[in-house]
Amino acid sequence: MLTSILMSISMSLTQPAIVDTEQVVDGDSATLVSQKRRESRISQKRRESRISEELELASQKRRESRISQKRRESRISEELELVSQKRRESRISQKRRESRI
Repeated sequence: MLTSILMSISMSLTQPAIVDTEQVVDGDSATLVSQKRRESRISQKRRESRISEELELASQKRRESRISQKRRESRISEELELVSQKRRESRISQKRRESRI
C-alpha cells in the first residue's frame, strides 16, 4: 500500500501540470479589476486633493478680502475722524473770532 502511494506521488510529480485556462483568465481579470480599483482610488484621492486645494485657496481669498475690507474701513474711519476733528477746530476758531469781536 505504501508502495502504491509512493508510485502515484512520483507519477504525479513527473506528469506535466494541467493548467486550467479559465483560472488563468480569471486570475488575469482579477488582476485587472484590482489594478482598475487601485487606479480609481488614486484618481479619487487626486480629485479630493485638488478640491481641497481649491477650497483652501477660496478660503484664503475670502480671508484676504476680509482683511482688505477691514483696512478700507479703518482708512475711511480715520479720514472721517480727521474731517470731524477739522470741523471741531474750525468751529472753535470761529467762536474765538466771534468772541474777539
